[in-house]
Amino acid sequence: GGKYINSGDTKIFKKGEIVFGANYIKRERKSQNPINEIILVEGYMDVIALGSVGIKNAVAGMGTALKGTQCNEIKRLSDSVICCYDGDEAGLKATESNIPTLLTSGLHTKVATLDFGMDPDDTIKTIGKEGFLKKIDNAKGAIDYLIESQTKELDLNSIDDQIKFKNRIEENVLSKMPDSYLEIIINKIEKDYSIKVKQTAKKEKPQAYTK
Repeated sequence: GGKYINSGDTKIFKKGEIVFGANYIKRERKSQNPINEIILVEGYMDVIALGSVGIKNAVAGMGTALKGTQCNEIKRLSDSVICCYDGDEAGLKATESNIPTLLTSGLHTKVATLDFGMDPDDTIKTIGKEGFLKKIDNAKGAIDYLIESQTKELDLNSIDDQIKFKNRIEENVLSKMPDSYLEIIINKIEKDYSIKVKQTAKKEKPQAYTK
């Protein structure tokens, strides 16, 4: 099996550059099957599981943190990507941190959410290929998803939680987004949440991580 794929970088697999499944999609293209959107999944086993039920437009970044080079490789396949990571804490975290990278690369990005604890393979085994594709069809715009995920476990009627939300948006969204998105996001937060947020200066050097 492909056990060594995850054992650091080997000559064949340079994690930062590789997008698993890209070659399958290029082959599909040659056979005249139009591929409109790419489904980005967490691992190469997910790509294989989806392929086995005839879903041929999935790719995986090797390792959860996407690099710009990987996004460029995805972009050569399609302008539109649907991020569909595992429904667990790690998957949610990876989705959140990869959205800015995907958007910065100029990819139209949506997010499909799987039930908690489920990966694409489990999802297909439980609710079938149709059920999985319905979740893909119901994917949310990445910015809406990212804003909403900052409200997790907050009660926005409480002043304390409003402040937490404002800080999360400034730190996790505005400081990481390409400039072209900032105005739209700031306006949306004011309109939907009646909270004023501002873009904090983008940090030149990454600061030490503080909780």
